[in-house]
Amino acid sequence: MSTTENLDHSLAIIQDLGVKTDDALEKKKEEIKIAAGGVAAMTELVKVHGEFMEKNKQELEVRVKEGKLTPEFVKASMSISSKSHDVIKKFLTDKTAQYNVKRGEANALESSVKLLKTTHDVLNNNKRMVEDAKKAELLAQQQERPSFVAPKEPEEQKAEPQDQQPKNAQGRKRKRPDEAPLVSSTVQRLKESRRKSRSSV
Repeated sequence: MSTTENLDHSLAIIQDLGVKTDDALEKKKEEIKIAAGGVAAMTELVKVHGEFMEKNKQELEVRVKEGKLTPEFVKASMSISSKSHDVIKKFLTDKTAQYNVKRGEANALESSVKLLKTTHDVLNNNKRMVEDAKKAELLAQQQERPSFVAPKEPEEQKAEPQDQQPKNAQGRKRKRPDEAPLVSSTVQRLKESRRKSRSSV
């Protein structure tokens, strides 16, 4: 695998992990809201139950003074109420601990999301740098390479029959007599004089 392919693969994995971690964080936040509601409700219950116990104790003490209840009965009654209050407080303690655990899990997930995002950004930046370096290298190679122009191949001379291509001793093609400079001018004069003589007749 090339560097770019490795980076693409890593980015895809981190993207997938990021989505899953983000979903888990959202679920954990919902759990925290529910746990917070439970803690608030239990805190209120402990307070209300404590106030009820205090009020009940005062009423029982009044009845003892009136002789309607014995001190032993009041003591037993308050002992039972106290135990029920301890049960409620323990339940509140447990719910608070669960709430704190969920908060800790949410904090861990938030840290994971941030880390994955940072890693994704770093890898994405590295990928851009690799691609830019490849482009720069390719451009440098194109600038260093001299522009190559293929030489033109000589046109093949058509072979002419030997009698149409007379050559002198040096191998050069001989000119026709009427193409030689002096002969050519003479031929032209003769043609001109014939034309004149015909037109005068």
